[in-house]
Amino acid sequence: VTGVQTCALPILDMLVFILINVEKDGEHRLKYKTKRKPVMDSGRNNMNELDVSLIEDLFYYDGKDIRWKTSRTSRVVVGRVAGSIKKNGYRQIKINKKQYQAHRLVWVLHHKEWPSSFVDHINGNKLDNRIENLRVVSKSQNGMNRAKQQNNTSGYVGVYFDKRGKRWRAQIKIQNKTKTLGSYKTKEEAAEVYDLAATLLFGEYKWQPSNVS
Repeated sequence: VTGVQTCALPILDMLVFILINVEKDGEHRLKYKTKRKPVMDSGRNNMNELDVSLIEDLFYYDGKDIRWKTSRTSRVVVGRVAGSIKKNGYRQIKINKKQYQAHRLVWVLHHKEWPSSFVDHINGNKLDNRIENLRVVSKSQNGMNRAKQQNNTSGYVGVYFDKRGKRWRAQIKIQNKTKTLGSYKTKEEAAEVYDLAATLLFGEYKWQPSNVS
């Protein structure tokens, strides 16, 4: 029996406590919600003024990438993969002076309609725009499927080394709030705790690095 298995029940109690407090926090924030500036192509339908027929006229989907069907300018080459990869890791395509994320346009070309919410890459690979790797999710579900930070030194999502305590800590983010899951002797133990918490809280939407190609 591992240390993680023996502390499974305390972790469950901890998660119940976290969920209750997150729900209370959410109710509190709704009372004091302020208007925010819209984020460009955030995944919501704030840029869906483009007709599906226009997108179908401009592009075609080859099962992997979006390619130009027609040339509107001298820079566009018919048959070439449309758009470019931006700093955020997504491929974006400029149409009528506005940037659109390629995976959302893939959804449009395949389903003949705009997605009702955010579009998530199931395997976490932002450039894997195969239709079978895309799914419509809520804002919170979209945030659950996030990879480890680039400055992560543990090699595990949600695990970092506490230099002061000289132990490995596990933490999980829920509705933009970071919740601690305790400290452990090894990063493997901390990773197991995070994985258990992520499975219980996020289910199929948790980060699954083994699926990334």
